[in-house]
Amino acid sequence: MKRTDFHPAEEYDDPVAAATDWTCLTSGSTNLHAYRIKRISPLLYMCKPSWSNIAFQSSFILMGLAGILSGVYIQVYQVSNVPLPALITIFALGVIFLGVGSLMGGYMLQTTRFDKSNNQLRSSRRAWLKRLRLSQEPEVIPLEDIYALQLLIFNGDLDGSSYTGHELNAILKTAERVSLFSTGADPEIQVEIAELAEFLEVPVWVANS
Repeated sequence: MKRTDFHPAEEYDDPVAAATDWTCLTSGSTNLHAYRIKRISPLLYMCKPSWSNIAFQSSFILMGLAGILSGVYIQVYQVSNVPLPALITIFALGVIFLGVGSLMGGYMLQTTRFDKSNNQLRSSRRAWLKRLRLSQEPEVIPLEDIYALQLLIFNGDLDGSSYTGHELNAILKTAERVSLFSTGADPEIQVEIAELAEFLEVPVWVANS
């Protein structure tokens, strides 16, 4: 549902702001400090998954592999009298965890490059979705097309616990938005976003969503 209590044209006095959607772009969210913005070189910034994000996503893959290998080991070496239905269940759960972990990892462990050496924003998430034929959005966007950064601060709920999160999007000159990441509240992330905006020479537009 589109917000009715926020008037971007009045807040920022800009026609692109007025044409931009100010609701969260991504449906999924996390209370993890899931992403970091890093200066790699004077001409390159990257949005990268944090170590906690990598560890969380990897745990699904490791549990899946453990289930599959346990099932194979028990079957091959007959180390215990595990009934066949239970063995099939262990193996199936392993396959499920491995599949879910691979899909979540492909989506959540994205990187976005802001490279002034070739004037490109390159999104690994968009490339991954394109390979799966889930999206036809371009994975490469000229940096000059970025008009502003949009920081949406939202209240989320996870397993009955509320948290504050941040969603960062790049707003193009057409008012189209490019999802960069969604992460849990982190004081450092706002400093990193300001540094990225200075690098791109664009403003940061902030709203509670």
